[in-house]
Amino acid sequence: MRIREGSIGGGRAVPLAGDDAVKETSSLNLADGSAPSHDQYLGLIKHMQAQYNGYDITGCERCKKNDSCTVATCFLRIEVVLDDEKSIQFYFTRRDLYLRGWTIDDPAPGGGPTYVAASKDNDSKDLATVPAGLTRIVEADHIPIEHGRFTHQAKDPAKPFESISRWKLASQLEGGLHRYSHDLLAYRADPRKNKRPEPSRVEEAVKAFDVVAYVTAEMARFEPYCMSFSEVWNLGGWNGYPNSSGSASGASGGTVRADLPHFCSAVNEWSKLSQLIRDNQGTVNIGNGKSLSLQDAKDMIGGGVLCRPGVTSQGTSPSNTRPGKKRGGR
Repeated sequence: MRIREGSIGGGRAVPLAGDDAVKETSSLNLADGSAPSHDQYLGLIKHMQAQYNGYDITGCERCKKNDSCTVATCFLRIEVVLDDEKSIQFYFTRRDLYLRGWTIDDPAPGGGPTYVAASKDNDSKDLATVPAGLTRIVEADHIPIEHGRFTHQAKDPAKPFESISRWKLASQLEGGLHRYSHDLLAYRADPRKNKRPEPSRVEEAVKAFDVVAYVTAEMARFEPYCMSFSEVWNLGGWNGYPNSSGSASGASGGTVRADLPHFCSAVNEWSKLSQLIRDNQGTVNIGNGKSLSLQDAKDMIGGGVLCRPGVTSQGTSPSNTRPGKKRGGR
C-alpha cells in the first residue's frame, strides 16, 4: 500500500526537518514481526510537520474561513499497517492538523461509502469535511468522538499515557477502529444478517481514535514532548513530560521537565502558547493560579508547529473544546 506524497515546502525550520538521519514517511508499520524504529515514528511526525508548514491556507477560500472542505490537497493522509490485510488510513486537514476521519484497508476512491467522519454532536460542517473521492458511511454519523476520552475517565488523567507503546497502539487500532469499521460495513451491506456495532465497540473505537490524535497531530505540535515519548516508543512507560535536552535522532539526555504541564494538559494550550511565541512577550494563564512564561512556551512547543492565527480559537485545545466535551478530531 503506497501513499501519494503531498507537497512539501516553506514553513518554520524545525529540528526534525533539519535532521537528515530522520527520513520522512507517511506510513507506519505496526504488523507483528515488523520492527518500526524510533526513526520511523519520528519520520511520520516530520512528514506531518512538513505537510502543515507547507500548506498555503490562502489557496482555499473554505479553509480560510475554517469551513467544511472537500479539496483533496487540503488533506493529509497517513496510513497505519496492522498486518498483510488490515490497515487504517487517517485523514487530517492540513490547515490545522485536526484528525477528521478514517477508512480501513485502503479503499479505492469512489468505491462507495467507506469513510468514517468524526463530528461534534453530528455537526454538519464536520460531517461535510470529507476528502474528494471518498464517501462517508452515514450510519457512523452518531459516533460520539470526544476530545480527552482517552484520559478524562481515568482517576489520574496522566496515567493512561504510561501504557502507550507501538504494541498497545496496534492492539487498540485493530480491536477498536478497524473492528468497529469492519462491523459497520458488514451491517451496512446486510442489516438483516449483521448487527450494528454495540456501544462497547463504539467506546473502544473512540478511545483508539483519541490515542491516534495524541500520538500524531499533538506530537507534531509539541516536539519536545514528542522526542521524550519517542524514546519509549517500543516499550511504553512514558511519564508525559519532555526532557531538558535530546535530539531528533533520538539521543536521550537531560532531566525530566516536570515543572512544565503534563502532555494531556499541554495540548489544551496550543493556540495560546503559539500566540505567546508570536508576540515574543507576555504570559499564558492556565488556571489554578499557574501561568506559563515565553520561555516555557518555547520549551513546550520547541520545533513543533504553531497554530495558524484565526484558524483555532484562542483559549481552546486543538479540538476547540476542553477535555470531556464532544468534538471531532484534533
